[in-house]
Amino acid sequence: MKRNVFYVLMISVLSMLFALPALSQSATVKGVAKDAKGTPIADAQVTWHNDDNGRTFKLKTNKKGEYFSLGIDPGTYTVTLTKDGKDIDKVNKYKVGVDEVTLDFDEKQSQEQAVQETAKAKGMTPEQVKQMQEEQAKVEQYNKSIGTVNDKLKAATAAEQGLAFVRPTLDSWIGYPATFTSSPACRRPALISPPSIIRTPIASRCIS
Repeated sequence: MKRNVFYVLMISVLSMLFALPALSQSATVKGVAKDAKGTPIADAQVTWHNDDNGRTFKLKTNKKGEYFSLGIDPGTYTVTLTKDGKDIDKVNKYKVGVDEVTLDFDEKQSQEQAVQETAKAKGMTPEQVKQMQEEQAKVEQYNKSIGTVNDKLKAATAAEQGLAFVRPTLDSWIGYPATFTSSPACRRPALISPPSIIRTPIASRCIS
């Protein structure tokens, strides 16, 4: 029993000794992710893709928006911040050596940098670019609202078409033409029977 314990300890020590050179040739990466309001981005994924050897390291931020990892290979990386399957930010051609590397994601700073680059490329001032972005955001919001209204209209049209399909079936079922009127109880169309015909009452309900 003692011999087995000795062998296990020896294997553990040898494994650590062999791992030390590999760790000395790798980097430590860390950073913090914050949104445009300065709030930590929790449960986000930080993907480090080595453009040289194709290896990918996927890290996750904690409640404070922090991430940390050992054993990252030296090389040139594409680093992507993702939340709920959506890319939030990306850094290209990021150089990593064998030291500790800190790469933070600050969405407010990234947005300001993007505005500066757009202004320079289009020959505009940063204020003009921000105004243009605000107008584009309003247009997108308006289009989204129109899309929601159109969806509701389509649903109402489909319901009306379904009611038109049901009407002949009701005619054949009750033996006389079915009519629809506005029920005072629910202010919606309801099925009624002609007063001249006495039949077993049909359970009344509002037809939406």
